[in-house]
Amino acid sequence: QSTKSIKAGEKKESNTTNNAVDPYVERATAYLDALGGANNVAEITSCATRLRITVKDESKVASDAVFKANKAVGVVRHGKALQVIVGLDVPQVLESIQELMSGDNADEKNVQQATSQVVMDPISQKAALLMDSMGTNENIIEASSDGSSLQVKIKDIKLVDQESVFKSLNIGVINVQISIDVVTVSIEGANKLAININSQVK
Repeated sequence: QSTKSIKAGEKKESNTTNNAVDPYVERATAYLDALGGANNVAEITSCATRLRITVKDESKVASDAVFKANKAVGVVRHGKALQVIVGLDVPQVLESIQELMSGDNADEKNVQQATSQVVMDPISQKAALLMDSMGTNENIIEASSDGSSLQVKIKDIKLVDQESVFKSLNIGVINVQISIDVVTVSIEGANKLAININSQVK
């Protein structure tokens, strides 16, 4: 690398307010493209670990592989309603998507600094992913554990993901049994997960 090209690179960066190197903007752009572009997004919100999107035309949405290539854990599809499992940094990704959709970068700097604290311990991360697969903490009555598995009492079982989604979370789910109002998850660290989930249930 000649010194000239490095200088040019530095200069360019300061002009674009670090947008070029922001990983959240990068992912947000990729997800927005995969969703068929901003014009195809009717509504977008997030829960603890997921983007929840309503699209106008589901045929324009890219395959799961495209989302996964951009660090998504997985995609849950219900027709026009999609959930992209992003992980605990979903607020930053959602924020970047909303900025891209509105084209407003004025407050970007302040906002990003305020929300960059995403580091959570592994148990909290696993609990957050599991709770979202169970319809978020608002759908959970209580969690218990017998050591090897986690039993979670659920309000509305229809909001719970299929077993394949639990397994795709990459957190070591061995199997999942879904009964009338209880989801049993075989997973390591079930005791700690039960305690963590109960601490977040309303």
